[in-house]
Amino acid sequence: MKNLKIRTKLILGFGLLIAAAVAIVVYSATGLGRLNDEATYLSEHAFVRYSYIRDTEVAMMEARRIMNRISMYGAMETDETSEIRAQEVQYRATAGRAAAALAGYRANLALDQVADEGAVRTALGNVDELERQLQLYWDAIDAVIAASL
Repeated sequence: MKNLKIRTKLILGFGLLIAAAVAIVVYSATGLGRLNDEATYLSEHAFVRYSYIRDTEVAMMEARRIMNRISMYGAMETDETSEIRAQEVQYRATAGRAAAALAGYRANLALDQVADEGAVRTALGNVDELERQLQLYWDAIDAVIAASL
């Protein structure tokens, strides 16, 4: 290295600096590609599934409010059949939204090619159990409606 001309030393120094910069750029670009893939996965699967579960939760809260209103109208001394029927229509629409949200969750889970097969099976089992529990809830609301009419 001592016998090299200054010009050669400068060229080698800048060459090494450029090579290091290129290596950093390639590594960063690869990392950004992985980050983009992960962000895409989250936006297409995890966040969407969370949204479906949240929609189901909102539908259940709305169904509870409707059930309370139906109970209130049923306990009144006056004939509130039309109000109960109106609440029943809202309840049916709410139950439909909950069913659609769970179907969307199930479909999104089926499209997920990254998720572990065991995790998918567990999630599907949880959805099945949630649907069974929701059916019990809907049956209870149907009983409240029937008792109020």
